[in-house]
Amino acid sequence: MQTGENASGEAQGVLGFDLDPVPQLSRVSFTVTEANQAAFAMVQAWPAWPAPFLNLVGPGGSGKSHLARIWAEQASAQFIGVAELDRVGTGQAAVLDDVVALDAHQQAALFHLYNRLVSGGALLLVSEQPLSRMTVTTPDLASRLRAVPVVEISPPDDALLEAVLRKRFDDRQLGVEQAVIDYILSRIDRSFSAIEAIVVELDRRAFAQKRAVTVPLTREVLAVLNQQFSFDI
Repeated sequence: MQTGENASGEAQGVLGFDLDPVPQLSRVSFTVTEANQAAFAMVQAWPAWPAPFLNLVGPGGSGKSHLARIWAEQASAQFIGVAELDRVGTGQAAVLDDVVALDAHQQAALFHLYNRLVSGGALLLVSEQPLSRMTVTTPDLASRLRAVPVVEISPPDDALLEAVLRKRFDDRQLGVEQAVIDYILSRIDRSFSAIEAIVVELDRRAFAQKRAVTVPLTREVLAVLNQQFSFDI
């Protein structure tokens, strides 16, 4: 969404549609900080990985999928789902994003894919927890997952929190002043889910009330979200 000003300098109605935006997932829009620099460096090191497989781990909203998109671009990798493991052949590169659990058939398919890619190719497995902790009933697959190198995005530092907050505002075309950023960061629960909740609610209210995103509006939103997160308003 976008806002404008009239001749008196007051914010005009919010323009645009109340739609969930498509995030910008380019290399240029990815901010490297201490929290994610190890993960970024490992992704950028491809094809000089220690193995054809890499498990990228981090909490929801931490930029895992963004980083996976960056790697997919440089590796010409395809994104696949857990039901599409047989689509990847020897010598190909793929991203298996948001891995939570695998049924017996999917475990067998991943085991066979692992064996195919040993001869050439690469697979980036993206998950919130290391896949070595996932419940696996196929013993041979369990041993292979334990051998997959893991690189983690650490809990967010101040720089990463601000970068993610600004990016989520930019994704929604919400222009905000530094005062709004500072107000949120001084009161927010230090989690990516909290950032997402604040930005989504600010976007919704700004659109519905035809208001710009200001500190007063942010204060109102934080008061509402205080029931869900540990905000100090």
